[in-house]
Amino acid sequence: MDALDVRITQLKKYYQEAVNNPVIRNLAKRITSGARTDLEKVLRISSWVKKNIRYQKEPPGVDIIVPPLRLINLGVGDCEDLCLVVSSLAGAVGIPTKWKVISQDGRVWRHIYPLVRVGGRFRPIDLTVPSLPLFGEVRGFIKSRVYSV
Repeated sequence: MDALDVRITQLKKYYQEAVNNPVIRNLAKRITSGARTDLEKVLRISSWVKKNIRYQKEPPGVDIIVPPLRLINLGVGDCEDLCLVVSSLAGAVGIPTKWKVISQDGRVWRHIYPLVRVGGRFRPIDLTVPSLPLFGEVRGFIKSRVYSV
């Protein structure tokens, strides 16, 4: 198990806590109320997160995980935090998720985002890049790993 696997194990603990938290579950149900398909649910979740949580890179040398409930109250977080909140909200309404971690130089893992299952496929939701369309993905990474949640 390398350092990335250890970090993912930590993130999974926060995910499990969030998916089972009644506050997160109720919020996810409110956000997706009236949605008939998983696609509609994902659209509403991503729209809510974009409106309510601002992406901000952590300063160099700082690496803090902000649990989803705290992130919702703070309104700002890095890619790990956004990945956790999107996947937790999706998971709370029954949408399967995975996490994709990428390296642009092949040495250091620098970015993570959720993959949500819609229409039988896992699709990326990277809300850290405003110019990316829904289900768009950053280009130019050298390697990646996908983790089941």
